[in-house]
Amino acid sequence: MKVVNFPWDCFVDEENTVVYVHVPGGYPSTLGTPLLVQRHFPGFKVQICSPDKLKTLKENEQKEST
Repeated sequence: MKVVNFPWDCFVDEENTVVYVHVPGGYPSTLGTPLLVQRHFPGFKVQICSPDKLKTLKENEQKEST
């Protein structure tokens, strides 16, 4: 799924309808994350994660696609 104008690095798990997001600023920026996810990905849940978790998710997706 192509993401346009989403302010933070994210991983979209379409199978489980979850968007994993890393917000570098942390709190209080994380308070607006659910609203932005609903705007860009209606019906998806949001999961705030560390940059390491995000990197792992992206690497696993690349391994599965090859």
